[in-house]
Amino acid sequence: MRAYEYRHVVGFEETNLIGNVYYANHVRWQGRCREMFLRDRAPEVIEALKYGLVLVTTRVSCEFMAELVAFDEIILRMRLGELAQNRITMKFEYWRGPELVARGEVHGRIVDEPSGGGGFGYDPYFFADELGRTFGEATREAKERVSHRGRAFRALLAAL
Repeated sequence: MRAYEYRHVVGFEETNLIGNVYYANHVRWQGRCREMFLRDRAPEVIEALKYGLVLVTTRVSCEFMAELVAFDEIILRMRLGELAQNRITMKFEYWRGPELVARGEVHGRIVDEPSGGGGFGYDPYFFADELGRTFGEATREAKERVSHRGRAFRALLAAL
């Protein structure tokens, strides 16, 4: 399968005090690549967003192999990793010339309609596989059991 390519030149604002790229920018570039793909290849999806379609990111990862610095020119290559019902996985490769400098993955869900009125923000759109429902439909206790914040808090308590 042919990859969608997004070209980017690293700016000073994307680097830290010692001059290398701050790691969170890799994830931001993945998001930008997805947006440009939708604009260039799937404008009907952008139109559907106006009428209730929601694309929810459920997990993001990035593996770093080399440092990037200001004015490095990179190409992000995005490919479909997996597509099943309303779930999608996109795979990313970050290239600086012939050198692979990072690779990443984004897992997401496509939700047509919000479900539930509990929680805040995207809770009615965020479908939790472990709960079999959206966070908007789940009780606070159920959300705390499966959320990253709840897991982190329990790990902190266990360490104390």
